[in-house]
Amino acid sequence: MQSRQGRQDREDFSPGVTGGPVAAAGLDEMTAAKLWGNPCWLTYRLNYLALRYNVPLYNWVERTYGLSRPEYVVIYSLGLKDGALARDIANSSGFPQNTLSRAIQKLVGLGLIERTADDADRRCNVLRLTKEGRALFEESLPRFVDFEHMMLEALDEDERKTLSALMAKLVLASTGWPGRIGREESSQEKANS
Repeated sequence: MQSRQGRQDREDFSPGVTGGPVAAAGLDEMTAAKLWGNPCWLTYRLNYLALRYNVPLYNWVERTYGLSRPEYVVIYSLGLKDGALARDIANSSGFPQNTLSRAIQKLVGLGLIERTADDADRRCNVLRLTKEGRALFEESLPRFVDFEHMMLEALDEDERKTLSALMAKLVLASTGWPGRIGREESSQEKANS
């Protein structure tokens, strides 16, 4: 059963689903329904905004540098935290390890990253940007930063701080989420048997 608060959160633009701010934003009826008539409004809105950010930027990366999204994610990750393991990039990006392995192989071949055996675990490779990889990251980063700033122009300074604090709170709470569905299903199965 849906809570009253959940309905209220979804209905903040409901009167204008076919007009008002939604129409002014150029949203079609299906997108509007998913954004404001959806019991999973938060995750859909986050995903929608992420797509509005990621799709044009990664298309630009592919046109400009000839790199796929997984390949650039490796570059971006190492630009933020050089000397990382592939599994750390996989964990932080959501890309499967095998997808990143192919990306890493290509980036090594292009001379954008290098890998060396990890002193702590010889089975793992530490990944680092080369001089060329660092230059690519530094050259491309402003485009990502500028796009995010443009997205945040809709909010005043206090709203940005509030959004940042709320997002941080959700991110910190999220560490326990992945395993919850499995535990709930197994508990439900036991109760039904």
